Amino acid sequence: MARLALAAGLTEAANVLRETGNRLVRAPDLVATAAGSRRPKRLRARVLVLRDERGAPVASADDVEPALEEARRVLRDQAAIDLVPALEPMVATLDVHAPPEALDSPCAEGSWRADFGPGGAFFRRFGVRGPASGSGAPITVFVVRDVLGKAGCSLGPLVDYVTVDGGALRGRTKRVLVHELGHACGLPHSRLAENLMLPRRMGDRLESWQVAVLRSSRHVTFR
Repeated sequence: MARLALAAGLTEAANVLRETGNRLVRAPDLVATAAGSRRPKRLRARVLVLRDERGAPVASADDVEPALEEARRVLRDQAAIDLVPALEPMVATLDVHAPPEALDSPCAEGSWRADFGPGGAFFRRFGVRGPASGSGAPITVFVVRDVLGKAGCSLGPLVDYVTVDGGALRGRTKRVLVHELGHACGLPHSRLAENLMLPRRMGDRLESWQVAVLRSSRHVTFR
């Protein structure tokens, strides 16, 4: 367990440095975006569906598609960002059985502790790897059996993965996937009506400052 915690701590520390460095380098882009620039950018992602203890997938590709299509629409319309596959196929089911700590993933304060244990180690093992600089690093979306007490969870820019509850991919909660991508790219929660970053009943709008933060994330690039 100590070795897992050490690996998690080193990864998070490295991501802090990557995030800080990329934000500094991209400061002119943040200013340009705040001033109205909307040159097309892209965000690379992959969705990985977990299997439970019996080997059954917790969701299907058809279950994922409504949330994925909504993510594409919101990012394109609000921020001129194309959501593209980090690897093909964009949605895949892992062949291995996931551990309980990954299948039933805590959020809020518990997510920090979980990243230092078997759940976080599992996500890091199967997440899509990015360049050492962190620029253009893809985000892996893990579809789990249950995000405890939530529909989705993210540790923000400290990690390159988010988790989404397999039962929250359709209907009123289908925007949870793009909401968690927003957190991964540095966006905090919002209280503004119809805003994507509302904690509950997420809308599909972003303020200009949110677009600037999103587009200057290390995960978002021009190519």
